[in-house]
Parts: sequence; C-alpha cells; structure tokens
Amino acid sequence: MPGSSTDPEQQIKTAAYMLYFLAGLNTLLGVIAMLTASEEMDALGLGIGSIVFGALVAVFGFFTYRATRFEPILAVLLYIGDTVVTLMDAGGKPNVFGFIVRVYIIVTLVKAAQAAGELKRREQENAGVSLQP
Repeated sequence: MPGSSTDPEQQIKTAAYMLYFLAGLNTLLGVIAMLTASEEMDALGLGIGSIVFGALVAVFGFFTYRATRFEPILAVLLYIGDTVVTLMDAGGKPNVFGFIVRVYIIVTLVKAAQAAGELKRREQENAGVSLQP
C-alpha cells in the first residue's frame, strides 16, 4: 500500500532520511569537537574522523534515496564494522541502548536494500508490458 511502512518507496525514504540525520549528527559533533578542543570529545573519538564519517554517510543517504541497492548494503557493512569496533573498544561490555540503535539502523538499511530490489523488479516487469494491442 503506497505510503505505508511496507511500501518499498517509503522504506527507501525512511532509510535515506535516517542516513541524512546520522550524517548531520556526526558532522555537527565533529565540528563541535574541533572547535572546543574538549578532552571528553577526544575521549569519545569525535573530531575530523566524525566529519569524514558524516560526509560518507551523507553520500550513502543520497544514493539510497535514488533507490540504488548497493549503497544501503555498503552502509550496512559500515555500521556492522563500526559496531564490532565499538564492542571491542568497550571491552565486551556494550552500551545496550547504543547497540539497540545500531541494530535498528542496520535493519532499516537492509529493508531499504530489499525495497530497492523490489522497485527494480517492478520496473522490469512494467517495461515488458505494452498498452498497445
């Protein structure tokens, strides 16, 4: 049903908007960390790396919005890698809320990749249909 949470176009938009939000948040935190030179922000690993990460996530958001299948998959791999590194840095004691958020991000991106595939399949089916007798 168009506009519902199961609509492929809506799933793609949801994932793209989420990626744009995450890109903006990472970039903002990176800029704040660079401007304030805070030890707390340095301890969290915020800085130029956050800005670069934010830019990369924004690019993934752009291509996800265009219903490509490859970028959500790359974003999934990026967030899985980031989750593994975060868990290793935490010494096996993960932040449960942060872990749940990451799982939500990954699930949303997987749904977007599947939705992009569904849209492509529909386009191919419709391309073969002719309205001419």
